[in-house]
Amino acid sequence: MAQATMRLTLLLLAGCLQASAWRAAAPLRAGAAARGVLGYARRATAARPVAAQAYETGRNQNLPTVGDDSVCFDMWLGTKSPAIVYLPCLHKAKNNAKASNLESWCRQTDHTFICADYMGTGGSSGDFIDGTVGRWTDDAIRMIENVSPSRKVVLVGAGVGGWVMLLVAKRRPDLVAGLVGLAADPDFTEDLLWEQLDDDVKTSIMEDGVHEITWGDSQYPISRNLIEDGRKNLVLRGEKLNIDCPIRLVHGMADEEVPVETVFKIADLVNTPDVAVNLVKGGTHFLDSELDFKRMRQAVSEVIDNYYEIDLSSPGSG
Repeated sequence: MAQATMRLTLLLLAGCLQASAWRAAAPLRAGAAARGVLGYARRATAARPVAAQAYETGRNQNLPTVGDDSVCFDMWLGTKSPAIVYLPCLHKAKNNAKASNLESWCRQTDHTFICADYMGTGGSSGDFIDGTVGRWTDDAIRMIENVSPSRKVVLVGAGVGGWVMLLVAKRRPDLVAGLVGLAADPDFTEDLLWEQLDDDVKTSIMEDGVHEITWGDSQYPISRNLIEDGRKNLVLRGEKLNIDCPIRLVHGMADEEVPVETVFKIADLVNTPDVAVNLVKGGTHFLDSELDFKRMRQAVSEVIDNYYEIDLSSPGSG
Protein backbone atom coordinates (compact mmCIF):
# COMPACT_ATOMS: atom_id res chain seq x y z
CA MET A 1 0.00 0.00 0.00
CA ALA A 2 2.88 2.37 0.87
CA GLN A 3 4.59 1.60 -2.44
CA ALA A 4 1.38 2.30 -4.40
CA THR A 5 0.93 5.59 -2.58
CA MET A 6 4.54 6.58 -3.35
CA ARG A 7 4.11 5.73 -7.06
CA LEU A 8 0.93 7.81 -7.23
CA THR A 9 2.69 10.74 -5.53
CA LEU A 10 5.59 10.56 -8.01
CA LEU A 11 3.20 10.45 -10.97
CA LEU A 12 1.31 13.50 -9.71
CA LEU A 13 4.59 15.37 -9.12
CA ALA A 14 5.80 14.55 -12.64
CA GLY A 15 2.50 15.76 -14.08
CA CYS A 16 2.77 19.06 -12.21
CA LEU A 17 6.34 19.57 -13.39
CA GLN A 18 5.34 18.85 -16.98
CA ALA A 19 2.42 21.32 -16.79
CA SER A 20 4.68 23.97 -15.25
CA ALA A 21 7.22 23.51 -18.04
CA TRP A 22 4.47 23.86 -20.64
CA ARG A 23 3.20 27.08 -19.05
CA ALA A 24 6.74 28.46 -18.82
CA ALA A 25 7.30 27.76 -22.51
CA ALA A 26 4.01 29.40 -23.56
CA PRO A 27 5.43 32.95 -23.83
CA LEU A 28 8.28 31.60 -25.97
CA ARG A 29 5.85 29.82 -28.27
CA ALA A 30 3.62 32.92 -28.46
CA GLY A 31 6.65 35.09 -29.19
CA ALA A 32 7.77 32.75 -31.95
CA ALA A 33 4.31 32.89 -33.51
CA ALA A 34 4.25 36.67 -33.30
CA ARG A 35 7.61 36.79 -35.04
CA GLY A 36 6.34 34.68 -37.90
CA VAL A 37 7.22 35.84 -41.42
CA LEU A 38 4.75 38.19 -43.08
CA GLY A 39 4.36 37.66 -46.83
CA TYR A 40 4.30 40.65 -49.15
CA ALA A 41 2.40 40.15 -52.38
CA ARG A 42 4.08 42.91 -54.40
CA ARG A 43 7.48 41.24 -54.43
CA ALA A 44 8.50 37.64 -54.93
CA THR A 45 11.23 37.82 -52.28
CA ALA A 46 10.08 36.26 -49.01
CA ALA A 47 10.24 38.35 -45.88
CA ARG A 48 13.35 37.79 -43.82
CA PRO A 49 12.68 36.31 -40.37
CA VAL A 50 13.23 38.78 -37.57
CA ALA A 51 15.80 37.68 -35.03
CA ALA A 52 14.42 36.98 -31.58
CA GLN A 53 15.61 40.01 -29.65
CA ALA A 54 14.34 42.51 -27.15
CA TYR A 55 14.65 46.05 -28.48
CA GLU A 56 15.70 48.72 -26.01
CA THR A 57 15.51 52.49 -25.77
CA GLY A 58 17.48 54.03 -28.62
CA ARG A 59 17.42 56.02 -31.85
CA ASN A 60 17.89 54.90 -35.45
CA GLN A 61 17.52 51.21 -34.71
CA ASN A 62 16.80 48.88 -37.63
CA LEU A 63 14.07 46.28 -38.04
CA PRO A 64 14.50 43.87 -41.00
CA THR A 65 11.39 43.77 -43.18
CA VAL A 66 11.27 42.39 -46.74
CA GLY A 67 14.30 40.98 -48.54
CA ASP A 68 17.22 43.28 -47.77
CA ASP A 69 15.00 46.17 -46.65
CA SER A 70 14.81 47.51 -43.13
CA VAL A 71 12.85 50.15 -41.24
CA CYS A 72 14.65 52.76 -39.14
CA PHE A 73 12.91 53.47 -35.85
CA ASP A 74 13.28 55.22 -32.49
CA MET A 75 11.97 53.83 -29.22
CA TRP A 76 11.75 55.02 -25.64
CA LEU A 77 10.85 52.09 -23.42
CA GLY A 78 8.33 52.83 -20.68
CA THR A 79 6.62 50.51 -18.21
CA LYS A 80 2.97 51.32 -18.91
CA SER A 81 0.71 49.84 -21.57
CA PRO A 82 -0.38 50.44 -24.23
CA ALA A 83 2.64 51.65 -26.19
CA ILE A 84 2.21 54.74 -28.39
CA VAL A 85 3.21 54.43 -32.07
CA TYR A 86 3.54 57.58 -34.18
CA LEU A 87 2.96 57.28 -37.96
CA PRO A 88 4.31 60.32 -39.87
CA CYS A 89 2.95 62.33 -42.80
CA LEU A 90 3.71 61.53 -46.43
CA HIS A 91 7.36 61.95 -47.42
CA LYS A 92 8.25 63.22 -43.94
CA ALA A 93 10.91 61.81 -41.60
CA LYS A 94 9.99 60.36 -38.21
CA ASN A 95 11.80 63.09 -36.30
CA ASN A 96 9.60 66.18 -36.29
CA ALA A 97 7.93 68.53 -33.85
CA LYS A 98 4.81 66.39 -33.34
CA ALA A 99 6.83 63.23 -32.75
CA SER A 100 9.16 65.00 -30.31
CA ASN A 101 6.24 66.48 -28.38
CA LEU A 102 4.49 63.11 -28.21
CA GLU A 103 7.69 61.39 -27.08
CA SER A 104 8.09 63.94 -24.26
CA TRP A 105 4.53 63.20 -23.12
CA CYS A 106 5.24 59.46 -23.20
CA ARG A 107 8.36 59.93 -21.07
CA GLN A 108 6.36 61.94 -18.54
CA THR A 109 3.58 59.34 -18.38
CA ASP A 110 5.88 56.28 -18.68
CA HIS A 111 4.27 54.92 -21.86
CA THR A 112 6.56 53.35 -24.47
CA PHE A 113 7.00 55.55 -27.54
CA ILE A 114 7.84 54.24 -31.02
CA CYS A 115 8.17 56.09 -34.32
CA ALA A 116 9.64 54.96 -37.64
CA ASP A 117 10.54 56.23 -41.07
CA TYR A 118 8.46 54.80 -43.90
CA MET A 119 10.24 52.73 -46.54
CA GLY A 120 12.14 55.12 -48.82
CA THR A 121 12.07 57.95 -46.26
CA GLY A 122 14.64 59.16 -43.74
CA GLY A 123 16.86 56.36 -42.45
CA SER A 124 14.78 53.47 -43.80
CA SER A 125 16.01 51.58 -46.84
CA GLY A 126 14.52 51.68 -50.33
CA ASP A 127 13.35 54.40 -52.70
CA PHE A 128 10.32 56.53 -51.92
CA ILE A 129 8.88 55.90 -55.40
CA ASP A 130 8.65 52.20 -54.48
CA GLY A 131 6.78 52.98 -51.27
CA THR A 132 3.04 52.38 -51.04
CA VAL A 133 0.32 52.61 -48.42
CA GLY A 134 0.04 48.83 -48.44
CA ARG A 135 3.74 48.38 -47.83
CA TRP A 136 3.83 50.99 -45.07
CA THR A 137 0.91 49.21 -43.43
CA ASP A 138 2.72 45.87 -43.58
CA ASP A 139 5.79 47.46 -42.03
CA ALA A 140 3.72 49.09 -39.27
CA ILE A 141 2.19 45.72 -38.37
CA ARG A 142 5.63 44.12 -38.32
CA MET A 143 6.87 46.94 -36.08
CA ILE A 144 4.06 46.40 -33.56
CA GLU A 145 4.52 42.63 -33.53
CA ASN A 146 8.30 42.65 -33.13
CA VAL A 147 9.23 45.88 -31.34
CA SER A 148 6.36 46.96 -29.09
CA PRO A 149 6.59 45.57 -25.54
CA SER A 150 2.78 45.67 -25.27
CA ARG A 151 0.55 43.51 -27.45
CA LYS A 152 -1.79 46.43 -28.17
CA VAL A 153 -0.79 49.97 -29.09
CA VAL A 154 -2.34 53.37 -29.65
CA LEU A 155 -1.64 54.51 -33.21
CA VAL A 156 -1.20 58.25 -33.76
CA GLY A 157 -1.38 58.88 -37.51
CA ALA A 158 -0.59 62.22 -39.15
CA GLY A 159 -1.67 62.75 -42.76
CA VAL A 160 -1.08 59.48 -44.64
CA GLY A 161 -0.31 57.98 -41.22
CA GLY A 162 -4.04 58.35 -40.56
CA TRP A 163 -4.71 56.09 -43.56
CA VAL A 164 -2.12 53.57 -42.40
CA MET A 165 -3.59 53.47 -38.87
CA LEU A 166 -7.06 52.68 -40.24
CA LEU A 167 -5.67 49.86 -42.39
CA VAL A 168 -3.76 48.40 -39.44
CA ALA A 169 -6.87 48.57 -37.22
CA LYS A 170 -8.98 47.02 -39.97
CA ARG A 171 -6.59 44.16 -40.66
CA ARG A 172 -5.29 43.53 -37.14
CA PRO A 173 -7.76 44.74 -34.50
CA ASP A 174 -5.97 42.48 -32.01
CA LEU A 175 -2.99 44.87 -32.11
CA VAL A 176 -4.83 48.18 -31.68
CA ALA A 177 -6.04 49.76 -28.43
CA GLY A 178 -7.03 53.09 -29.98
CA LEU A 179 -6.52 55.56 -32.82
CA VAL A 180 -5.67 59.26 -32.95
CA GLY A 181 -5.83 60.90 -36.37
CA LEU A 182 -4.11 64.23 -37.05
CA ALA A 183 -5.34 65.65 -40.37
CA ALA A 184 -5.87 62.06 -41.49
CA ASP A 185 -6.16 61.65 -45.26
CA PRO A 186 -7.34 58.13 -46.16
CA ASP A 187 -7.96 57.56 -49.87
CA PHE A 188 -6.09 60.79 -50.71
CA THR A 189 -4.40 59.22 -53.74
CA GLU A 190 -7.74 58.73 -55.46
CA ASP A 191 -10.07 61.36 -54.01
CA LEU A 192 -7.71 64.29 -53.51
CA LEU A 193 -4.85 63.73 -55.95
CA TRP A 194 -6.02 61.82 -58.99
CA GLU A 195 -9.25 63.74 -59.41
CA GLN A 196 -7.41 67.08 -59.43
CA LEU A 197 -4.42 66.23 -61.61
CA ASP A 198 -4.22 67.42 -65.20
CA ASP A 199 -4.34 64.75 -67.88
CA ASP A 200 -0.71 65.33 -68.89
CA VAL A 201 0.43 64.82 -65.28
CA LYS A 202 -1.62 61.61 -65.02
CA THR A 203 -0.03 60.39 -68.25
CA SER A 204 3.44 61.19 -66.92
CA ILE A 205 2.78 59.24 -63.72
CA MET A 206 1.44 56.18 -65.54
CA GLU A 207 4.02 56.14 -68.34
CA ASP A 208 7.16 57.45 -66.61
CA GLY A 209 6.39 55.90 -63.22
CA VAL A 210 6.69 59.11 -61.20
CA HIS A 211 5.94 62.83 -61.40
CA GLU A 212 6.68 65.53 -58.84
CA ILE A 213 3.65 67.64 -58.00
CA THR A 214 2.77 70.57 -55.77
CA TRP A 215 0.06 69.70 -53.26
CA GLY A 216 -0.87 72.32 -50.72
CA ASP A 217 2.35 73.94 -49.57
CA SER A 218 4.62 70.97 -50.33
CA GLN A 219 6.28 69.11 -53.20
CA TYR A 220 5.68 65.37 -53.51
CA PRO A 221 7.05 62.76 -55.93
CA ILE A 222 3.90 60.80 -56.81
CA SER A 223 4.51 57.36 -58.28
CA ARG A 224 2.41 54.96 -60.28
CA ASN A 225 3.02 52.41 -57.51
CA LEU A 226 1.45 54.74 -54.94
CA ILE A 227 -1.63 55.41 -57.08
CA GLU A 228 -2.28 51.79 -58.06
CA ASP A 229 -1.67 50.41 -54.58
CA GLY A 230 -3.89 53.14 -53.12
CA ARG A 231 -6.79 51.85 -55.21
CA LYS A 232 -6.42 48.47 -53.53
CA ASN A 233 -6.58 49.99 -50.06
CA LEU A 234 -9.44 52.51 -50.24
CA VAL A 235 -11.45 52.68 -47.01
CA LEU A 236 -13.98 55.49 -47.53
CA ARG A 237 -16.14 53.90 -50.22
CA GLY A 238 -19.29 53.56 -48.11
CA GLU A 239 -18.75 50.20 -46.43
CA LYS A 240 -18.58 50.11 -42.65
CA LEU A 241 -15.09 49.72 -41.20
CA ASN A 242 -14.87 46.96 -38.61
CA ILE A 243 -12.98 49.12 -36.13
CA ASP A 244 -14.30 49.11 -32.57
CA CYS A 245 -11.58 50.83 -30.53
CA PRO A 246 -11.75 54.42 -29.19
CA ILE A 247 -10.93 57.02 -31.88
CA ARG A 248 -10.09 60.72 -31.71
CA LEU A 249 -9.75 62.80 -34.89
CA VAL A 250 -8.15 66.26 -34.90
CA HIS A 251 -8.49 68.31 -38.09
CA GLY A 252 -7.70 71.89 -39.04
CA MET A 253 -10.51 73.93 -40.57
CA ALA A 254 -7.91 75.71 -42.73
CA ASP A 255 -6.30 72.47 -43.92
CA GLU A 256 -4.94 73.27 -47.38
CA GLU A 257 -4.54 69.61 -48.41
CA VAL A 258 -7.38 67.58 -46.89
CA PRO A 259 -10.98 68.87 -46.71
CA VAL A 260 -12.78 68.82 -43.38
CA GLU A 261 -15.42 66.50 -44.88
CA THR A 262 -12.88 63.67 -44.81
CA VAL A 263 -12.82 63.50 -41.02
CA PHE A 264 -16.61 63.19 -40.87
CA LYS A 265 -16.53 60.33 -43.38
CA ILE A 266 -14.11 58.48 -41.13
CA ALA A 267 -16.25 59.09 -38.04
CA ASP A 268 -19.36 57.89 -39.86
CA LEU A 269 -17.89 54.67 -41.28
CA VAL A 270 -16.11 53.20 -38.24
CA ASN A 271 -18.12 50.80 -36.09
CA THR A 272 -17.13 52.22 -32.73
CA PRO A 273 -19.53 54.62 -30.99
CA ASP A 274 -16.53 56.06 -29.15
CA VAL A 275 -15.34 58.48 -31.82
CA ALA A 276 -14.93 62.24 -31.40
CA VAL A 277 -13.92 64.94 -33.88
CA ASN A 278 -11.97 68.02 -32.78
CA LEU A 279 -12.03 70.82 -35.36
CA VAL A 280 -9.31 73.45 -35.05
CA LYS A 281 -10.31 76.90 -36.26
CA GLY A 282 -7.45 78.25 -38.36
CA GLY A 283 -5.58 74.95 -38.10
CA THR A 284 -3.51 73.93 -41.14
CA HIS A 285 -2.67 70.47 -42.42
CA PHE A 286 0.45 70.32 -40.28
CA LEU A 287 -1.23 71.06 -36.90
CA ASP A 288 2.09 72.20 -35.47
CA SER A 289 1.22 74.92 -32.96
CA GLU A 290 1.61 74.43 -29.20
CA LEU A 291 -2.17 74.33 -28.88
CA ASP A 292 -2.32 71.64 -31.57
CA PHE A 293 0.23 69.57 -29.65
CA LYS A 294 -1.89 69.93 -26.52
CA ARG A 295 -4.94 68.66 -28.43
CA MET A 296 -2.91 65.69 -29.64
CA ARG A 297 -1.80 64.78 -26.13
CA GLN A 298 -5.34 65.12 -24.76
CA ALA A 299 -6.65 62.89 -27.54
CA VAL A 300 -4.08 60.19 -26.76
CA SER A 301 -4.88 60.39 -23.05
CA GLU A 302 -8.62 60.05 -23.71
CA VAL A 303 -8.11 57.05 -25.96
CA ILE A 304 -5.98 55.31 -23.32
CA ASP A 305 -8.52 56.00 -20.56
CA ASN A 306 -11.43 54.78 -22.67
CA TYR A 307 -9.53 51.70 -23.83
CA TYR A 308 -8.99 50.67 -20.22
CA GLU A 309 -12.69 51.16 -19.47
CA ILE A 310 -13.62 48.96 -22.43
CA ASP A 311 -11.00 46.37 -21.52
CA LEU A 312 -12.10 46.18 -17.88
CA SER A 313 -15.73 45.65 -18.85
CA SER A 314 -14.96 42.81 -21.28
CA PRO A 315 -15.50 39.14 -20.28
CA GLY A 316 -12.51 37.62 -18.54
CA SER A 317 -10.75 40.95 -18.06
CA GLY A 318 -10.34 40.50 -14.34
